[in-house]
Parts: sequence; C-alpha cells; structure tokens
Amino acid sequence: MRVPGRRLRRIVRRLRNCFTDRGVILMYHRIAELDCDPWGLAVSPSHFAEHLQILTRLSPIPLPDLVQDLGAGIAPHRPIVVTFDDGYADNVETAQPLLEQYGIPATVFLATGTIGGEREFWWDELQRVLLEPHDLPRELDLRSYRRELGGDATNFDSSDLRHRSWRAWEEPPTTRHAIYRELWHLLYRLPHADKCSVLDSLMAWAGLRHGVRQTHRLVSVKEMTALAASSLIEVGAHTVTHPALPLLGAAAQADEIQHSKHFLEERLDRRISCFSYPHGDHQPGTVSAVRAAGFTSACGTAAGTVSAQSDCLTLPRFQVLNWSGEEFRLHLEAWQD
Repeated sequence: MRVPGRRLRRIVRRLRNCFTDRGVILMYHRIAELDCDPWGLAVSPSHFAEHLQILTRLSPIPLPDLVQDLGAGIAPHRPIVVTFDDGYADNVETAQPLLEQYGIPATVFLATGTIGGEREFWWDELQRVLLEPHDLPRELDLRSYRRELGGDATNFDSSDLRHRSWRAWEEPPTTRHAIYRELWHLLYRLPHADKCSVLDSLMAWAGLRHGVRQTHRLVSVKEMTALAASSLIEVGAHTVTHPALPLLGAAAQADEIQHSKHFLEERLDRRISCFSYPHGDHQPGTVSAVRAAGFTSACGTAAGTVSAQSDCLTLPRFQVLNWSGEEFRLHLEAWQD
C-alpha cells in the first residue's frame, strides 16, 4: 500500500519523537561520603563533580521547562534533567555549590515534615541502630518480631569492606544486616506514628539516645530558603512524612500531598508545581490526588526515558549511583540510546 507523503511525514515525526528525542531524568538523593549506605543513596562529592563536568557538555534543562515542552507537544532533542529526592542537608552544603559552579539546573524534592526536625529519616535511624559499630543485646524481641543476633551482637566491625559495600538488595553478610532488611520491609508498611514508636523501642533496646547525626542531617527552614533563592534550583514537594502513598487511604494520601504543597508555598511565597512520589510508589488514585492538588508534574522511580507521549504525572527517572565520571558517562549513553 502506498502511503501519501503528508501522512508519511507525520508517521516519521511520531517515530522520531518516540525513538530519537527521548529524555533522561536523573535521580540523586545525597552528595556525601558515607561509611554505611545500604540503599546506595550517596554519591561522593568528587564523583558528583565528574558527573557535572560531563553534563555541562549536554546542557541539562530545568524540569518545569521539560514539562512545558511536553505539554505543548514538543519533544526537545535528548533533554537531560537533574533531580534530588528527600531533602538531606548535603543538598545545600555540597550539591548546591557544585551545581552553581557548573551552571546545572536541578529540582530538589523536600519531605516537608522533616524540615528543621529533630529526627533522621526512619531508614537512617534503623541503620544507626543495627549497622553502627556498637554492641547490642543478643536477642531482639519487638512486638511480634523476634530474632537472635548470636555472635553478631558484639564485635561488629562496620569498617569491614563487606559491610561498607553492602546494598540492601544483596545477600546479607551478617545477622544484623538480615535484621535491618527484614525490619525495613516491616516499617515501610507502617503509618508514620507507628514507625516512630517502633524506632523509639529499637533505640531503647540498643541503649542509644535520640539525636540527629551530622552526617544524616536534613535541611533546616533557613537552608530550604537558600535552596529556593538559587536561580538554578526548583523546589518541589515530596509529601510530609515520606509514606508509601498507596498504602494510605484516599483522604490520608490527599493530606500528605496537599499539605506538603501548601507548606512550601506559604514559606517560599511561590507556586509549587513539581511533585515526587516517595519510594516511587503510586497507583491511579495517587496520581489523581496529585493532579487535584494542582501539580503539573510528578516523578516516580521507575527506570525509563521521557518522550512526547509521556504522562507528566508519572515521569520515569534513572537513579544515579556512586559511579566515577567514566562509569556515569557510559550509563548516560546507554540510557539515551
């Protein structure tokens, strides 16, 4: 069958949008040197600088610009966007100066309930209890969860390379690591107040005092304002307490989404249009709540590229790990192609 010229050109344009002009949204969390990083959230400052050197040659664009183009049916040529999730203080102390040095725009998504708070994120408190080099009781009896620690209760060497390089998706090298992963999955499903209650019990069991480690500090109100004052940084919302949204009821989901938006808008005196799903978790009702709250874009954590056909409320991203500049370049080329 012969295809008319005009129709053929339309087909070619659609194919070009689908396969040629695919964009990449990068997801970072922390720019820091950590002795223990179970989820691979931290990129060292030296590696991050190498990443930015590569990105300067590719002219990253702000997330709102990408969303505006997609809304207009425009597919920018191989766009790249930089984002950060959660709101660790090193985003201000370390990432922001480097972003400004290299002129790279970024969006930083903040979990507003942690801003200026006196607790670490729950997964960090759990890491502090189980994976730091202090002695623990030989048995953990926590509600309906019971575990024997055996020889791993004492003489735990966190500097062991097996421990420093361990990631939570790998086989646990010790009983402590196994308990960490099991409790992470249990805590993940709990409401925020219940998470805090369990962690309080764990801290008491471990003989630890509450407090925020300097290495795991979250942004203060003053630092949030400093982020928003940068011409290169867009502040976005990341809920209030960082829950797994689909596990909440409709009203609770709406509260988490709307209150994080209102908090930022009131304190920064600007419209907040970008959202990020905690853990990347969402379902149709979650997306509807994000749309109803007035957000024009929302990022998940599913790996994938962005095209003219992408839904702006379920944008995919690629998580960046602590790669050297050369490793980062190879990953970036693979994602783009």
